[in-house]
Amino acid sequence: MDATEQFFIPFGNAGTFAFDREPDPWFIPLLMIICELGWLPLNWDTYDARPVDPRTAVFTMKLLLELLSENDPLPSVVPTSRGGIQLEWHEGGIGLEIDIRSPSSVDMSIEDGEHDEEFENIDFETIQDKLYIVRSRLQDTGENA
Repeated sequence: MDATEQFFIPFGNAGTFAFDREPDPWFIPLLMIICELGWLPLNWDTYDARPVDPRTAVFTMKLLLELLSENDPLPSVVPTSRGGIQLEWHEGGIGLEIDIRSPSSVDMSIEDGEHDEEFENIDFETIQDKLYIVRSRLQDTGENA
């Protein structure tokens, strides 16, 4: 595919996401998982869960593209019952969770066995700083080789 061609992918039955170009190969698995969440109906967990909001999915993709590179460990992508998306990394004795409730409401927790931190309505720079810590620790332990 020509790098200048647009790239389209459906978000369940809620619509289609368009990219200016095809995403890098390392990002495609995350993109596919996020787009599959678009198929979740109302009450998908039998406890009145909401479908994943397409705006939250777009924000999540943008956040991941800004934060990660092809050498980073990829997170687990989990829908939340409030219509959001949670990103989870659990490697090398470190747990990092980013709860994206909406594009304007992002919470995060990090635990490493010694320290537990929780952040509400976290900003991009703090997410970036905490992810840097996770990267550094994984590289130190050889987990991200």
